[in-house]
Amino acid sequence: MAEEVREQLEAAKLSDDPVAPPAPFDEVDAIIQTYVDTAAVPGDEERANRSREAMIRTIVTTFVDEQGLRGKVARKEVTGAECHEMIRDHIVAFLSASQGMPPAEPDASLRVACDRPVCLLFPKGQYPPFEDECEPTSDEPPARTLAAVNSFLSGPPAPAADREDPSKAAFQDGYVEPIATLEVFDGSLCLTFPTIEQARHWCGKMNSRVFAGEAAAFMYTQNMGDYKHFRLPQTLMHFMTYVAIQKVVADDGGAGLRVAYGDKVGHYEAGFGRERFSAWVARCVARFQGDVYETAKDPNNPGGLPPGETCAQKELYDEAKKATAE
Repeated sequence: MAEEVREQLEAAKLSDDPVAPPAPFDEVDAIIQTYVDTAAVPGDEERANRSREAMIRTIVTTFVDEQGLRGKVARKEVTGAECHEMIRDHIVAFLSASQGMPPAEPDASLRVACDRPVCLLFPKGQYPPFEDECEPTSDEPPARTLAAVNSFLSGPPAPAADREDPSKAAFQDGYVEPIATLEVFDGSLCLTFPTIEQARHWCGKMNSRVFAGEAAAFMYTQNMGDYKHFRLPQTLMHFMTYVAIQKVVADDGGAGLRVAYGDKVGHYEAGFGRERFSAWVARCVARFQGDVYETAKDPNNPGGLPPGETCAQKELYDEAKKATAE
């Protein structure tokens, strides 16, 4: 999938003239749409193309927000053509890097002192940089934040229909719900699991149910034997990044999460448009808790809540959405 899109992008001839945006999009939105359209491969089924388009939209909108391209284009610091080139180069680099798979076992410098199956999210010394507004109390997330995340990190239990379906072998022969734990070892932020089988089931749950339909990145792992396909969906990895830089921390009661600083409006997840950061955090937590399912990714249901479902985070989510509109 990524190779096909990368080849199309490398072959694309971009105009030197700024893009004339179709209403009601601004210029940068029009540029984003051109790359979303590029992701569709003729002859592929609609679902496959939607998945590719969502992946590209997430990659591009995240890059646009991180680089502040909307403001730069509006202030004429960069032209439409220059914005095109920056976005294209970023997508090509991202997709090229995702072609390979990292070693199943990290080298000695990255290993941590843990004998359980481990996924290394951010090795010591390789954390994302803190944002300017952050006032960290330590280099790693505080224990209270780890405990709050761990209260929902394992995700919702498998549906009864899956557990009782004899055709689904994964749920037979004494299936145990996987337990994932966010921990710090030797300064490295890691996910740990009781067994390799639980790591496998948790990875499958995250990719096929909780954050279904997203691009996913292979991760460095340790003590996972022959299991070499551990990968994290893009939205989940973004969430962990904000935990790592202490933008998402435990609330005052210690049982939930809050945004520590920078509750700004931006693009945080494909299919949901611009929203306040706290609204996105609330929806991520609701996904882990099983209150929002993969149908929320449906482009025909951009509100984020499946018809007929009740979200435990709905009040917080609606409050944050209201603040976004103000």
